Amino acid sequence: MLPVGRMNRKHIFFLSLFFNFSIGFLINIILVKQLGTGTLSDMLFLSISISSLLIMIFTAGLSNYYIVELSSVPDIKEKNKKIGLYFTIYTCLFLISSVVIIPLSFLSKGALFSIIVGLSIVGGLFTAGGGKYNALYYSVKKQHVWEFVNAVVNIVALLFLLLFPLKNSDQGLICGSIVLFLKALIPFAINTINMKTCLISFDFFAIKNEAKRMISLVGVSIYYKSEQFLDRLILSNSSGLLTKYHISSQVYNALSTLEGKIIVSPLMASVVTNSQNKENVWNKSLLLVSVISVLMVISVTVLEWTISPVLGKSFPLVVEYFHVIWLMSIYGAITLIGQVVSSWFYIRKKYRTPIFISAVNFSFAIPAKLLSYSYFGLVGLIISTTIYHLLNVLIMLLFILRRK
Repeated sequence: MLPVGRMNRKHIFFLSLFFNFSIGFLINIILVKQLGTGTLSDMLFLSISISSLLIMIFTAGLSNYYIVELSSVPDIKEKNKKIGLYFTIYTCLFLISSVVIIPLSFLSKGALFSIIVGLSIVGGLFTAGGGKYNALYYSVKKQHVWEFVNAVVNIVALLFLLLFPLKNSDQGLICGSIVLFLKALIPFAINTINMKTCLISFDFFAIKNEAKRMISLVGVSIYYKSEQFLDRLILSNSSGLLTKYHISSQVYNALSTLEGKIIVSPLMASVVTNSQNKENVWNKSLLLVSVISVLMVISVTVLEWTISPVLGKSFPLVVEYFHVIWLMSIYGAITLIGQVVSSWFYIRKKYRTPIFISAVNFSFAIPAKLLSYSYFGLVGLIISTTIYHLLNVLIMLLFILRRK
């Protein structure tokens, strides 16, 4: 493993997390500043959305599953074999998807969009594969290594964009896409070497069995995990609006991922080795996340009332969209709680229940989103999305109360 002192693991983990989320947000801001808020930035974030859709389709409902599965395997060699098995399946799925998506992107928006979509999809492959390394590190309680590697790569990417700013042009858009692609590839390559993992498995019988299990878990979730892409597709008909929505969503995305790494993922791993107290651990985790979520909404509300008047003259765009950030903080708070609530089912290996609940609700959410956006614009879209996630959480809680 990387030479990191045992006494400093927690410090390195939290410091690396801070760098990852703050620098990731800064990179998005810098890209928007250098490319402008318009067609080019919309094109970049739409390509990222396509990649994110593929990542969600092929990893939805599987992240916690992998942590539970890998934590139950004591031998590191067996863990690595499973990682190779998973990545083989991901590679095949992503390559098949790219054969369909890249020509479609070429026909819809031309060669430039096709190039950045291709870079984004291949980068998505390494991001999805990296997610399995994240589960592997959690299963061996060395997650600080994964975060440390990502933090170093993020810092290098940020410095590159600051030292070699992109021009507001097609070439700048391609260069920005290459930076994001390398930001996904390099951590994956480093961790592949560090963990001595075999990337490709040739055990076709094992691949077939694992693929069947994955399809049974994600088959329905493919439907509702397209939500974020659908939202961005709706917004893409208005120049610059998709970019503003993407930037506004970065705060809750960062908090959601942070909560997953600090609370949900360790919860999954600890329950496997401490099955006697899993109910206690889950109750405490739910209480902690609920408090964090409420504090987040209160903090954003206070900022809106105190900072908005100060920023009004210098940064009118920030004030104009602060209400969007506030609405998204409520949406983010609900999704944070939803992560822990759904973990109750994963702990008991009832993987399909939260997936089916979300899928049924999403059927009603699609027309609600379209109508809300048609009449109330971006605000209506966010409110309808928030209600959809709130319903998911309430129904899952009702299931849990009935089981208890």
